[in-house]
Amino acid sequence: MKKITFFLLYFSEGAPIGFIWWCLPVLLKDQGFSLAEISTVSSIATIPWIIKFLYAPFVDIISFKFLSLKKQLVIYQLVMGTSLFFLQDALHSESLSFLITILCLHGVFAALQDICIDALVIRSIPNGDLGKMNGILQSGMLVGRSIFGGAGVFIAAKLGVNYLVVFLMLSVFVSLIFLAASKIQETKLPNRTVREYLYDLKAVLARVSFWMLIIITYFAGFSYNGISTIGSALLKELGASAQIHATTYSLFIPISMSLGALIWGRWSDRLPAAKVLIAAIASTAVVSITVGLGLDIKLPLTVLILLYVIFYFFIGGCTASLYSFLMKHTKKEFAALEFSLFMGVVNLCDSNASYLTGQLTESFSYTVNTIILGSISLCALPLLIKCRFTVNKS
Repeated sequence: MKKITFFLLYFSEGAPIGFIWWCLPVLLKDQGFSLAEISTVSSIATIPWIIKFLYAPFVDIISFKFLSLKKQLVIYQLVMGTSLFFLQDALHSESLSFLITILCLHGVFAALQDICIDALVIRSIPNGDLGKMNGILQSGMLVGRSIFGGAGVFIAAKLGVNYLVVFLMLSVFVSLIFLAASKIQETKLPNRTVREYLYDLKAVLARVSFWMLIIITYFAGFSYNGISTIGSALLKELGASAQIHATTYSLFIPISMSLGALIWGRWSDRLPAAKVLIAAIASTAVVSITVGLGLDIKLPLTVLILLYVIFYFFIGGCTASLYSFLMKHTKKEFAALEFSLFMGVVNLCDSNASYLTGQLTESFSYTVNTIILGSISLCALPLLIKCRFTVNKS
């Protein structure tokens, strides 16, 4: 029951993200909005996620004295689902300001939901099961994104946008029912005043091991956040049809990435998490270079797609093993804030790697591009070896 509940929670988190980030731009384009207007909507809609670390301390503090993480999560899910009801009118309105308002309202509570789910996992799942649980979480997220993102345009075209929004609402409320019925038990923590919380937080931020984790998190994803960012555009440039493109990104890649997350997540529980993460980072870097080489020597499209699918298996594995490692080294008292900071660094890595890939592609081959990005990701390994001892001692 617990595994199903967390899978559905991450599904309900991934579904609106897939819709807003991947499907919505296409729908707005069909309504005649310009690319500048669409990019404005997308950029503003992501602001609640960018600043979510600012909400995280409130989630921690409220959980000490007033509402448990589970009760907070119920409230945030209710507002998320209700806000989607107004999304139907916003999508049919010619006012982008109304649409942006609804998306931002939804985004704030979706970000709070994300913070709560991760903190609840850290406080309720034993360390020895966090790897497997992260595999389940990533699978739920990917399925939600692929259905409402990759296949969302197709569903909207066949059934209409209103039906798609109704399905989105159902994904939120069904997971809410499972959450309310579940018997998830949080670790009981002593009550803390705001002053005590801030004092202890200062001690956490003063730890060398915390900043080593931050640096590891930043470097770990460079090898895959770069070349995967331009993968969709590359497939189109290489002549992939719309059907092949849709099938690859809504079926093959999510399945491959989910399998990678589940398998590597389980390894993170059975073997030392640091060693598994080292292997995941190194193997992902090697596979990314292989993809770059395949692009340069112009392998057949079918072979390149197969390489990309294999690549995403390792991306899923690297993501699950990284998140599992971070959760195992996050203090339960600061689960919301500390893990939100880690996820903020993940987003920063994604942004920087994407930008660097674009710049390198202008001057270098894909092979050189992936070698540079892979080498950057390998910078995490010596720190990871050191961190394995420092963090466990603390």
